[in-house]
Amino acid sequence: MTLIVGRISAGKVYIFGDTKLTFQHKQNANPFVEGCLKQYIVNDQLAIAFAGVKEHFEDVCSDFLKCCNAQEIVDIAIKTQKHGLDYELMIADAKYDKLRFVKEACIEKSAAGYIGDSDAFNSFQGYFHSAQGESFPEPEIGRAYFQVLQLPEPVDSEKTYLKLFQSLKSVIWDKNIPSVGGVIVPLCTHKGIFRYMGYADVISDPINISDITEEPTPIEFGTAEHGGYSVEFWDDTPNGGAGMEVGFYFLQGGFGISFPKGIREVRNATIVKAENPAYWVLETRKLLGHGISSGYLSEDHCIRAGEKLLKAEQYEYALFCYELRKDSKSLIERPAVYDRYMAGYATAMFNCGKKADAVNLLQPIVNDSKNNPYCCTMLAKMRDLDVM
Repeated sequence: MTLIVGRISAGKVYIFGDTKLTFQHKQNANPFVEGCLKQYIVNDQLAIAFAGVKEHFEDVCSDFLKCCNAQEIVDIAIKTQKHGLDYELMIADAKYDKLRFVKEACIEKSAAGYIGDSDAFNSFQGYFHSAQGESFPEPEIGRAYFQVLQLPEPVDSEKTYLKLFQSLKSVIWDKNIPSVGGVIVPLCTHKGIFRYMGYADVISDPINISDITEEPTPIEFGTAEHGGYSVEFWDDTPNGGAGMEVGFYFLQGGFGISFPKGIREVRNATIVKAENPAYWVLETRKLLGHGISSGYLSEDHCIRAGEKLLKAEQYEYALFCYELRKDSKSLIERPAVYDRYMAGYATAMFNCGKKADAVNLLQPIVNDSKNNPYCCTMLAKMRDLDVM
């Protein structure tokens, strides 16, 4: 089934859900690659979430997303549930102090509640109200685990967001609760409007106590051989999007899961192959119109993607990858990498017809220092091609 929990606290709305699906014929589905988005932004002040049979929700999803207020959504939900559609709905209004829950054609209003599996919610409540709600759960003894969370603003001093997040993660990791799975999707009011909140989870390879010495040694994070992994969830706002497109990227796996809008508005999980984070941003841009951001992205990823795309004569895509990190502080602080990066960036510009821009980019770099062999060589080639 699934579990979607909602809570209103200190004037902010929090909605957390997993990605596991229930199909009409009750077969088990992979919660990662066969799941779907269950929380939807209707507009800046209105959001919904569903649990139950996806095909039934699909029949009414587009009607919900056309609504202007919560009451319109409630009316549609009650009517369609009375006609036999098997789903539950949570409705959140940023300007209202209660959540609305429509189950079995009846409406309830509360500042906190759930839709989905009741047993899973009871376990969630246990985690939330215990000390574990304030600490990080352990995915497996003997591994290191760390996490980066984007917190909805204004930041809650009572750590409500963190407790909700970690409590649902504990439910997902609980092997006794098979109805909940996949990854967490947080949808909250952020600065007064509904937004998906990004995060990154990293779990290390097993750590052997015998390998720990007095001298500091690096911890191996995420290798296929030993089961460590890194996963992140972000949206498209850093790349010019409206925040409606979201996805998960699995760094070690070289792929991600995005949720493009379907014909009937439901967003089903779609695998996106991306050998590194630069390709992830590029491929989601091609699929969705704006690339989904990656917190793992570095200039090294952009160089590798850019050079491979230049070799394949895919100059516009190469240019896009180079532009992702061209202004990063860390790039400027690495002179040898900066030289190679800017030479590749200019090459992509030149081959996209921006010849003057490419020359104007390289000339100051060459004039400023004689320790830029890649840029010097590329500038000379560009001038030779212009003469020819």
